[in-house]
Amino acid sequence: RRAEEALRQSEEKYRNIFKYASVGILQSTRDGHLITANATLARILGYEWVEELLRRNTTEHLWVDNDQRERLFALYESRGYASNVEVEWRKKDGSPIWVQINAHVMQSASGVTYIEGFVYDVTERKRAEESVLAAHAAGHTPNPCIECNRHLKFSRLSDRADVLGFVGAAEQWLRCADDEHPVARAVDRAQHLAVEREAVVG
Repeated sequence: RRAEEALRQSEEKYRNIFKYASVGILQSTRDGHLITANATLARILGYEWVEELLRRNTTEHLWVDNDQRERLFALYESRGYASNVEVEWRKKDGSPIWVQINAHVMQSASGVTYIEGFVYDVTERKRAEESVLAAHAAGHTPNPCIECNRHLKFSRLSDRADVLGFVGAAEQWLRCADDEHPVARAVDRAQHLAVEREAVVG
């Protein structure tokens, strides 16, 4: 009886984690049929109800490029997991959304293989990266004090930098990029350099 109670509590704990997680969670068959998904994933993709999302097939309604999906399966399926893979999906209204996926292959007690994935919306960060790349390709950067190479790594603090303007730009970058992203690290380092420079000049 204690074992049954422990099992019940464990299942309830898992359900609560699944239901209230701040990250999108899904379970899907290899051919794209959604087995289950949580409310966060539905919200990320613009669906009001999870049940509505579950009626969609990921290959038909989520993936913008199904060939990319097949390439990723070919690359990661034998390994059994994929980490921090960024792909373009489609929301309910058809608008594009960039997501980062961490997924692994699972097997049910009956032997059925399925994929469990954790999905993060990284659209704003991707847009920020694309803006930097576009500006850099055009021969300038969004702020005159930020100089990046083509790998989005900070090169140097421009002699023409306006310190106060840079600080505002840095804060904007740090809001849209995670702490470990090279852009965020570069901007954070450059921000410190700008503050130090202001102290010296001032």
